[in-house]
Amino acid sequence: MIFKSLAVFLFLLGSVLAVTYIDSCTNITVASVYELNTSISGNQSTGKCIDIQVGNVVLNCAGFSLTGENLTGSKGIASSTAVSNVTIKNCNIKWYHNNIYTYYGSDYTIYNNSLREAYEGTYGTSIYVYKTNNVNISNNVFHDDEYRNSYIYYSNNSVLFNNSMYDSAGTTEYGITLAACYNTTVQDNYFENHRYTSISISISGSVLTIKGNVINKTRIYQGINVRYASFYNIFNNTIIDAGGFAGYSDSGAVIPGSNGVVENNTIKWVNAVYKKKGIRIILRELRFL
Repeated sequence: MIFKSLAVFLFLLGSVLAVTYIDSCTNITVASVYELNTSISGNQSTGKCIDIQVGNVVLNCAGFSLTGENLTGSKGIASSTAVSNVTIKNCNIKWYHNNIYTYYGSDYTIYNNSLREAYEGTYGTSIYVYKTNNVNISNNVFHDDEYRNSYIYYSNNSVLFNNSMYDSAGTTEYGITLAACYNTTVQDNYFENHRYTSISISISGSVLTIKGNVINKTRIYQGINVRYASFYNIFNNTIIDAGGFAGYSDSGAVIPGSNGVVENNTIKWVNAVYKKKGIRIILRELRFL
């Protein structure tokens, strides 16, 4: 009986640990662990390179690359339907309109990826989370995306943690944008040299936490911009050199929301030559500690 149970356990363990290798653009239709064994270029006729069409998938690029062709609407790794329990890790992805795209569904982990140069045309965004809940985006590095590094749209209960977002040319307009998100945390991320705003919250999000982030130079607008949000906490962030271009009347943080707490933030060198303010309050339902 013991040996029979052991045999069953080993069989199940082998099934769990089995890896399916990927060497070209493809659709994933079976729940399993997938791993790239070579770098891949281009995309399928659908515009996607790897399309995850089923839940309970781990996709490990193992340090290999996906390289697009800067085509409008193209996607490096995407889910074209609502799926859950998906992990995407260790990928190097560039030159897609969206390097990673999620569509509805829930419970995604997007971890330890290098994402860069999302579509140098119009609205290129490395990670686009569309109505997908419980998403963990952590330990990723972003470089030189055309429009946004990450866009979280109508998605709840998500965490963006310990990501680094760089723009060498100062042309990436936004770092993280949260649009109508609930119960979302942006924590311990690093932003450098964004053109407009590093952290932007819009379209009536609520129960939001922004803490421990370092924003090093936003070239035109704010380090943090909260619009129409409610019940948020902004604390322990460092904003350095926001609104750096001459002639623009902007500040380190713009906060026109309600029922918010702003506490223990450090703001340095915010348009000092033009005597701009570190934090500008547009509405009054706000408490400073």
